[in-house]
Amino acid sequence: MNVMKYFLWPLPALLLLFSEGAFAQGEPCGAAASVIAPDVLYTVETGAAAADLELYFLRGNALTSPLTATFGGTTPRSTYLYLTNTAGVEGNGLSCAVVESNKPYGLSTFVPSRSGSVALAYRSGGNQDFNFSLFAGTFDPAANNCGKWVASNRTDRGIQVPTIYVELVAGQTYSLVYQPIDTENSGTKKSITFSGEAAPALYPAPALSSGRSYTYFATEVQDNVILEVSETADFRALPAGAYKIRGVDYATETDTASWVGLRTWDIRKDDAGNPTCLAVSSNNIDLLVSDPPPPPVVWEHVATETSDEGVTVTWVVASETDNDFYRVERSRTGGEWLDLGEVAGNGTRTTGATFNFTDTTPSTGINFYRIAQTDFDGTVDYSETVTADWIVKLAKLSLFPNPMSDRLNLQAGQEPNYPPRLFDGQGREVTTRAPATVSGKKAELDVSALPAGTYLVQWAGEQLEVVKK
Repeated sequence: MNVMKYFLWPLPALLLLFSEGAFAQGEPCGAAASVIAPDVLYTVETGAAAADLELYFLRGNALTSPLTATFGGTTPRSTYLYLTNTAGVEGNGLSCAVVESNKPYGLSTFVPSRSGSVALAYRSGGNQDFNFSLFAGTFDPAANNCGKWVASNRTDRGIQVPTIYVELVAGQTYSLVYQPIDTENSGTKKSITFSGEAAPALYPAPALSSGRSYTYFATEVQDNVILEVSETADFRALPAGAYKIRGVDYATETDTASWVGLRTWDIRKDDAGNPTCLAVSSNNIDLLVSDPPPPPVVWEHVATETSDEGVTVTWVVASETDNDFYRVERSRTGGEWLDLGEVAGNGTRTTGATFNFTDTTPSTGINFYRIAQTDFDGTVDYSETVTADWIVKLAKLSLFPNPMSDRLNLQAGQEPNYPPRLFDGQGREVTTRAPATVSGKKAELDVSALPAGTYLVQWAGEQLEVVKK
């Protein structure tokens, strides 16, 4: 069972986003109010290996549709024009085609508040060929940006109203570039509308002023005392409970660790009552910290015991949770493992239990064993690895000839109640390829179909090695 690192629960079921104007303020010393996103309820386990909630902050007001651009003599120019190429391209027939062209361009850079589908549609006040392209990241007008290209579309003398349908990723900066293909009616205003069912809000790409930083702090739900501060919103050290997270734009030289134990309104002024040049986000996001789930199995110990019948592996557990079965595995080197068999688990059990499994075909010498506990959902948890040194104690079994050719004869010390078994040098059973004729304590094996190599014969509770030439 893998320990959960963190989960983002579905927005409709668990959204708990509160806008609290009481914590919004002006912009002293260059600070600016912000919004933290994505706007979902987070859960994280105490002591988890990683608990970065991957939050990000947004500044300013959400962009309104449409985005507009007018091209004139002072419009910046791009070295390349980006067109949609539909010829000879696999998949949906779209690719980034660049044309060297000193054309003017308009640019809108934005960040979606969360992931979602968006339709970007062109509108124009004139009859002009016009292209618009979307890139992930920032746009460099002097470079070929196809490595960051997402999609493009264009008009055909104003006849088409082209649309780009894209899946935007939360927190990713995007650059939407407008480019007229010719210069006719270049002064006409062009616009791109964006829409979509449950589409994310688009915000201007945030940028902190010089000497500014951004961090997050956590408080309890019903209290405003700051418990932890983290630049990555890593609050895995908090005990189990419900919390609120807020973002803060602050002066870099501020000692944010000193905020712990203060209330949100206390950190806005220093001891002399002067503003501390910070702005608390206009919203908070709820965080639920939970204790990790119980382990699938609490192992007590694993041990081995050898006998004439083989190696018996015994394991004791203190409890089981959603435990389907145990798989016993053996290795000759401690590397490659062989599945020996399964033992049923007890589902969920809070009291201890003892299990055992006998390996009747161990290899002579050191054998490595481990138990693979498997949950009902297929999650596997391994026990420690233990060893057993197996030696044939009673050499009552004899064989001839050795090396063997087409026939192998066996003589047991007592009459066995099962036929002989044969294994190759890799521990794989090849008994079916060597049919045996058994008569009391004697057996004859037809080994003509076996390739040359070393084999292990097991019969009457003993085993011997034999070579096929």
